[in-house]
Amino acid sequence: MDADMICVFPAQSLAVSTKNGVEHLSSYPLLTDLENLGDKHPVWAFRPSYRDPNERCLSIVIGYVHATQTRPIIILEIDEKALSAQLSNLLSKNSGVQASFFQDYQGAWTSFDPDGYLIQPSINGLLEHIEDVPSFYSTESKGTHLRIVPVRMEDIRCVLGLAFDEQSVLAPVIFMRHALIGILATGSLFTVAYLLRGYRKVYIPTQTLVSSMERLALGDLSVRVEQKQKGEFQILAEHFNSTAQKLETLVNEKYQADVKMKNAQMNFLRSQINPHFLYNSLFNLYNMIKSQDLDNAADMAVYLGQFYRIGAHLDKQELTLGQEVENIIPYLKIHQIRMGGSLDFTCDIQAGLEVFEIPCLSLQSLVENAITHAFTKTEKNAYLNIQAVREGDFVLLSVEDNGSGIDSNTRESILRRLQNSDDDGVFHGLQNIYARLRLLHGEQVSISIEPAPSGGTRVCLRIPDKKGE
Repeated sequence: MDADMICVFPAQSLAVSTKNGVEHLSSYPLLTDLENLGDKHPVWAFRPSYRDPNERCLSIVIGYVHATQTRPIIILEIDEKALSAQLSNLLSKNSGVQASFFQDYQGAWTSFDPDGYLIQPSINGLLEHIEDVPSFYSTESKGTHLRIVPVRMEDIRCVLGLAFDEQSVLAPVIFMRHALIGILATGSLFTVAYLLRGYRKVYIPTQTLVSSMERLALGDLSVRVEQKQKGEFQILAEHFNSTAQKLETLVNEKYQADVKMKNAQMNFLRSQINPHFLYNSLFNLYNMIKSQDLDNAADMAVYLGQFYRIGAHLDKQELTLGQEVENIIPYLKIHQIRMGGSLDFTCDIQAGLEVFEIPCLSLQSLVENAITHAFTKTEKNAYLNIQAVREGDFVLLSVEDNGSGIDSNTRESILRRLQNSDDDGVFHGLQNIYARLRLLHGEQVSISIEPAPSGGTRVCLRIPDKKGE
């Protein structure tokens, strides 16, 4: 680097220069001018040249200056043009560097700026941060975005900096950023498209199948899955539809078979109602007419007519207790006539149970069973107590007689037959009643046969009151 080192000997009035050799101080400014150049802490700065104050140079002065100075003063000067030439070396082709500069601690600066990008405001903006130089400083000059990158040299308290064209220097970075954004955007679009395709191709068909399965599980046998797209889900949909169709067909067939079986059983059970009562009653009516017992014959005819009015209701599956009692009264009146007045009865129906529905002729069959079996081995006057009471969620129908009673072996035999009434398909008496109730009300129906306090037998049916639940 082109530099001039000057050694000043004030006491001898001499100056020794590497460029000009030994000269008398008379060729230099007065010694008092040197006082402005001195500093206790030497530092590089832009100053007037010691030999030619009209020229500026980068210099450093070492030594304390005063009029009676005996020690030499060392001055090192670098011509501003030489410094600019050195700064030019920092610029290279295709590097994007537009200018370079050097700035002292006082803010004075010089630069190599062939295109004139560096202007005073740019350097002043950097000077504001001289105590805390940032990693870079951006400004705009001549329509170009400049990025000024300073390097602070702490030992000489100066700043060396470069000015880059941001667009040129950051072009690869900008390109990479744009490319990365493009890749991310493209990837996002592909991801969204894939998710939408998955939603349409997988999620919707899966949810449709699951929803249809739930409906099928809840009993909707008519549910079917429509699947237009080909593939695995179409095969699953076809199998599901086929299974649902078969299940619906099987259930319908089973239901129809159950209905037919139930109707057949009900018709069969109704046919079990004993027709011998009519034959015997007509025969008794004939004998009363022949014997001129016309009053009893007239009553018998009336009661028979009232009793067989129930035939108009045999097409119904159930009758109310009130309707059953209306039929039982003439039945018992007929037996009173036939037994010569040796039969008494009471009928006690709890209030509100008159509308309780039971299988047709159920209570009638209990009464008929008692009349048929209770008084064959006794000579005392016959008595029947018919009751219907509510007990919680059940209704109890009972018929109690004062007949000859029932032994434990006979009782156990009857209960076994009641539980196995389907063994031979033949129903008699209590079996008829119990089977019909089980068909209509299920396993909650129960029957009990117990000895009565009067010495006879008490038969009780326990029927769930579904309307009262």
